[in-house]
Amino acid sequence: MNLLKKIAVFHLFSVVPFGLFAQGFLFDQARFSALIEQMREQQKVPGCAVGIVKDGKVNILRGFGKCSKDGDQVVTADTVFQIASVTKVLTALLALKLEHEGAFSLSDRVSQYLPQYTFKDQRLQEQLQFAHVLNQTTGFPTHSLYHHIDSGNSYKTCLQKLTQVKPLAEPGKRYAYQNITFGYVSEAIQKATGLPWDKVLVQKIGQPMGLKSLNTSVSTLSRCTSKASPHKVLKRRLTVIPRSKFGDCAGPAAAANISVRDLTRLMQCMIARGKYQGKSIVAPQVMEKMETPKIRSSMYSVNHGYKWMYPPERVKQVHYGYGVRTHDWAGQKVISHAGFLNGQRALIAYMPKKQAGIVVLANFSSPLPEILRSYFLDQLMGLKTVQWESYVKRENDLKRKHDAKQKQLQLRNKKRVIVRPASKPKKAVTRKR
Repeated sequence: MNLLKKIAVFHLFSVVPFGLFAQGFLFDQARFSALIEQMREQQKVPGCAVGIVKDGKVNILRGFGKCSKDGDQVVTADTVFQIASVTKVLTALLALKLEHEGAFSLSDRVSQYLPQYTFKDQRLQEQLQFAHVLNQTTGFPTHSLYHHIDSGNSYKTCLQKLTQVKPLAEPGKRYAYQNITFGYVSEAIQKATGLPWDKVLVQKIGQPMGLKSLNTSVSTLSRCTSKASPHKVLKRRLTVIPRSKFGDCAGPAAAANISVRDLTRLMQCMIARGKYQGKSIVAPQVMEKMETPKIRSSMYSVNHGYKWMYPPERVKQVHYGYGVRTHDWAGQKVISHAGFLNGQRALIAYMPKKQAGIVVLANFSSPLPEILRSYFLDQLMGLKTVQWESYVKRENDLKRKHDAKQKQLQLRNKKRVIVRPASKPKKAVTRKR
């Protein structure tokens, strides 16, 4: 590392932004709210909602900005957002609760419990369990048949097609993130209860906790009084775009819509080992099983452009449990999951031992959730904080330079490969005598 780079890194990890951070400032609502608003504007996010829990109690719960850049409605704690893959947390929690109640077992084989699915690969037919689905170790290639969901096909349509896909490894041996596979779990839930998974989710998790905003379809979301509109940069302008129906198609992997008020309640329940306001929602054993690391997952290198999700300066290892990621933050265990959808973001992260956590929902695809999470965790741990917004910018700049260099190399290699047209056979010359 040259001298200039060392100075830049030292500056990044030693200067506190805007003079906002004093010792113990984190739980000063006004000051942290000022930071959220500052980061929201800097990241050009039209609106977001944030929930913070400290010592098991809600400390901050409010909205910032607007539901749509083109309207006047402001984001509140009750504004409903699409939470994309954070849905996996809900689905896994429900499946584990049903298992604890004896409805079915995660160790059941998919092909045995759901005989309508016959896998072409014998390893999947004989070994694939619902547990492998929830901890992302099915053996299928990463994001198998993702394009089918993106094209508007439902996960139920894709489940049969998935039985013909050749795996890269036997179940339980390799981490590879999936969406469609969660459909096998929802099918098991329906078989065990006689109801669709989303109805059971509301019945078993939503209603006992009073999660009134929880729903699982774009059509239901569109009828909500306060809802966030997704935004995207098109032709260099921030633009409101139609709500993605990817979640509807992905079902139990990405369909949930919820307010920050209700998602923060869920986080409180998880922090309290399955209890909410003194009432048992899930057993403590369920939470322990859910959060136990099952397989080591990727750290997202700079080449992927997501190094800021798990900065190696803080995070040493990332694992996947059942529907959640488990990782450290300067040595302290964190449970989290993020959601990415066209024009919307979501994140939930908490430290069980500290009984504290953060929920961030945003209506623009930005690193804002990770920036706020990083500030939150640093303050929670009493660490000298980093300028996380500068960290994200630096990593994204490196990613752009890396991509540009790769593109140049590809063009250069393309020019070197000169395809010469096949030469025509010479005609025989007949000399006159």
